Amino acid sequence: MGADPVLDYRTPGPGEPALTQRTYAHISCHGLTVIGGSDFVRLANPFSVVKATFCAKCSQMDALAAFVWVDTGEDLRTYRNRVRKAAPAALKIWEIIHITILVLFGFGGVVLGALTGFGRLAVLCGALLGAGLGAVILWPIGRLLHVDFRRYL
Repeated sequence: MGADPVLDYRTPGPGEPALTQRTYAHISCHGLTVIGGSDFVRLANPFSVVKATFCAKCSQMDALAAFVWVDTGEDLRTYRNRVRKAAPAALKIWEIIHITILVLFGFGGVVLGALTGFGRLAVLCGALLGAGLGAVILWPIGRLLHVDFRRYL
């Protein structure tokens, strides 16, 4: 499989572990930070809400554009924008509709809670149960569309 001109998908070789950490540099202090675990998963995923990250050297939070990947020199904001634009259409559509569906399920729960006539607590419980039901229904679809963005350089 050749490298995509927009996305370089890192396929581990035989016996090679998947990419579990990566190093970025803070442009202002030149400090290096190694990121791994769930923080790396969240930072690499362009669909997760991440506006800033932490520098291990100066102990400051800064905007993503203030950091570059050490291995490619690309700033983190540009990286996330590039990967988001190149993501499969189904994933982009999913990111829009799953929130809408959760809101609709929650609103349906509010309506049902209001119809019971038991007051505000019933409305609140209805909203939570509706959104929870929506999440349970949508979870398997989300798993099917899951992409490990840590593999994209």
